[in-house]
Amino acid sequence: MGTLRACDRDTGEVLSELEIHGLTGLDMAGKPEVAVLEGGKLIAVSVVERLPPIVYHWPNSVVEQEQGYVVLIDVMQRREVSRTRVGARCTNAVVAYE
Repeated sequence: MGTLRACDRDTGEVLSELEIHGLTGLDMAGKPEVAVLEGGKLIAVSVVERLPPIVYHWPNSVVEQEQGYVVLIDVMQRREVSRTRVGARCTNAVVAYE
């Protein structure tokens, strides 16, 4: 999971293909949100960075940690344009683009 393909709607030709983790070093969140911008040239996608877990010796528990981001990707040039930190387990990031 995490492969993105941009295709020509009329011919089905694959115009661009990229692996989100390979490009950003971040993982797709459980059910990732993707917003398509600029007629399909850019996407904004929710991703997470897995952080080292916190280990509590009492009461012997481990807490997993994540840091959430919204990453703007130029699909055709296969590059990360920007990365915005949104906090752990962000459930309602709203992307405004001008």
